[in-house]
Amino acid sequence: MAFTNGVFDLLHPGHVQYLAEARALADVLVVGVNSDRSVRAIKGPSRPVNPEDERAEVLRALTASMPS
Repeated sequence: MAFTNGVFDLLHPGHVQYLAEARALADVLVVGVNSDRSVRAIKGPSRPVNPEDERAEVLRALTASMPS
């Protein structure tokens, strides 16, 4: 099992590659998503662009393309 987390606000190819590489390291990958409050503290008051529930939904959709 492996764990990673991030903001994942504006998802880009680097995120996808990073998550695929992390997934390849373990039989299970647990991905945490920073809360909206945490993102504002890290990135400033204009962020996140997408709320945490939507960011989590996009990440869940990536599971179909992750190697098993």
